[in-house]
Amino acid sequence: MFTDLVGSVALQQRLGTEAYMRYVERHDELFQQCLALAGNSRILNETGDGFLVRFDDPAEAVNTALRLQHRFHSETWESERIRVRIGLHLGVVTEMDERIRGEKRAVGMPINLTARIMDLAGGGQILMTRAVYEEARNYVRQHPVMSEDATHASLPPLRWMSHGFYEFKGNPEPVEVFEAGAEGIGLLEAPPASAKATPFSDRAAAAGSAPDAPIPFETLEQSDVYLGFSPIDNQPIEPAKEGWVSQFHRNLEIRLQQLSGEPLRIWRGNWRADQDEPDERVVRRLPALRAMVSVVSPPFLKSQRCKREVEAFLQDPASSRQVLPERVLRLVKAVKRPVPSSEAPHPLDVVLGEGSGVDFFDRDPETGKVREFENAFGERARQRYQERIYDLAHELCSVLQNASEPGQDGAQRGRRIFLALATYELRDAYDSIRRVLLEKGHTVLPDRPLPMEAAALEHDVRACLQECDLAIHLLGSSYGTIPENADRSVAELQNQIAGAEARARGFPRLVWIPRQVDVRDERQHRFLNQLQEELTDQGVDIVQGTVSLFKEILARRLNPAPAGGDPAASSKAGVRRVYLICDNDDEPAVELLEDYFFEQGLEVSLPDFEADQDEISRNHRDNLVECDAVLVYFGSARKAWVETKLRDVLKANGYGRSQPLRHQAVYVAPPHDHRKERFRTHSALVLRQPGERFVPTPELDEFIRSIALGAPSNA
Repeated sequence: MFTDLVGSVALQQRLGTEAYMRYVERHDELFQQCLALAGNSRILNETGDGFLVRFDDPAEAVNTALRLQHRFHSETWESERIRVRIGLHLGVVTEMDERIRGEKRAVGMPINLTARIMDLAGGGQILMTRAVYEEARNYVRQHPVMSEDATHASLPPLRWMSHGFYEFKGNPEPVEVFEAGAEGIGLLEAPPASAKATPFSDRAAAAGSAPDAPIPFETLEQSDVYLGFSPIDNQPIEPAKEGWVSQFHRNLEIRLQQLSGEPLRIWRGNWRADQDEPDERVVRRLPALRAMVSVVSPPFLKSQRCKREVEAFLQDPASSRQVLPERVLRLVKAVKRPVPSSEAPHPLDVVLGEGSGVDFFDRDPETGKVREFENAFGERARQRYQERIYDLAHELCSVLQNASEPGQDGAQRGRRIFLALATYELRDAYDSIRRVLLEKGHTVLPDRPLPMEAAALEHDVRACLQECDLAIHLLGSSYGTIPENADRSVAELQNQIAGAEARARGFPRLVWIPRQVDVRDERQHRFLNQLQEELTDQGVDIVQGTVSLFKEILARRLNPAPAGGDPAASSKAGVRRVYLICDNDDEPAVELLEDYFFEQGLEVSLPDFEADQDEISRNHRDNLVECDAVLVYFGSARKAWVETKLRDVLKANGYGRSQPLRHQAVYVAPPHDHRKERFRTHSALVLRQPGERFVPTPELDEFIRSIALGAPSNA
């Protein structure tokens, strides 16, 4: 935000230096008071009669500008009111050290454009670029309060306006300029041309977007998919650039053709912003199309044309009010910005509530604010955008395939899986796992944003879980967002609800935790410890490692070996296998025990100590899946190591084992001490070596005999 006291030189000449200094002091006091309400903001530069200020959030910048506008207007001045103009822009700046004054100086192209926007404004006017308008408009619904204990009652109404495109000196492309202001205080009028800015051509300003090639209506007849959208969502943030919907259309169609190998076509209309009446030619054609994609946003819900198009696609031709369930399955949504389903009129509520789809936005983990995936917002947003295009194209491919096969509409594809919403740090892993599940033909729930209010969230999560037969939770170092009216995070609430459903219905749950996770939040530390305690009594399988490991285990869980086949290939030949787990330091000490097992007719597998960590982990999991029995050798290792290996045994089903592991024991060996003498566990049979050297014992022979017979060992 750049601010400037308009006509400061002339004002000083009229008032005199002493009076002018009092004006400037009061100006600075009011500025500091308003800035103090903005949270994490900071003055970067002082220009003498204005300031350059950094904000973490565009909405806070707009709120501060509105407070300044109101305070400067309502202040009682000595002789004449001072007028301050304000410019807002969104971008990245850098701070460098000044050698002469020993201070910091903010530099960057966004500062230059912000100054140009401010220069264009008149006294008391707040101007901004589209980037700020898009980010702030949905959060600044009314004039902000002027103090922490004030209310909105006495504040003026708030207006938002677009003044079209302006060409700025030094800027290569035209910029669309918006205004926010208090009714009766702000100018609320298009600024005239200045020495550094002139209005763009009338044609470009009226268009509001880059020229869009006309799409002949006749091509709708040869198309497979209809793309519904509100025209305002196709207005570009950067002028003379491709609109969001235009770019989305082109990218989705290309990816759809690449995935399907067919020349599938998506059709959309060249609707103007003022064109909200449905085109009856489109309405008549929609029932014959194989699928429909809707770009969901707040303007989409308010569009009569979008509503009529959805009705035409979903309704039974024989009944003007009957929605066909098989048509709902052919409707896919691309959520550009989240909207409450309660605000959606029928049948748009069907789009939000039942249609499958993909979100094209993220929520800031700290503030909960929405960040759309838009190329103009940087490389990270561009990458996420392309990932979601792929996800949506894959979903659309499945829809089109089912639509082309008689009797497939409404058929169950794969399993229905609850993939719990993850914290922001795990968003890449979440997207990757969700993508794999969809590619394998599974249905992933929830398929729409969860509400951030405790009761509503519980209702939606429970409704999703009741449709699913597997729940997946991804947990990291961050505790995450706590919904309104709750005392626990979204992740912990989902786990709590899923645990209750699992106990009631007996379905399994898988939890993934990254291999290296540094938990510093005491709440998350408590949550993860509690989850470990639930391991045995709630059917929770916890996998800690890479996301690739988790995908492998998940694939085994979803595609188990046929009943009566493995667990061990050796068992097919009548030979039972024992997995002898030992620490690297104990490998020489277990040789006599290993030989004894072999002499009794058992195959013995040992951990792999020579490979890299990923291969060691993979071999460990494979052995747990394929063996007939496990013996954990408690020698030089610590008790905590033994307990970790026993937990791994409990996770064997989660790794893909199709049959329960019935034979498991801990072999307590030298060096002997008091803590080992007291070692006990309910998870396995405890066998003890009586002396310093290995000798067979009756208890060990009984354990071996139970393995050979396939009978459970007596723990």
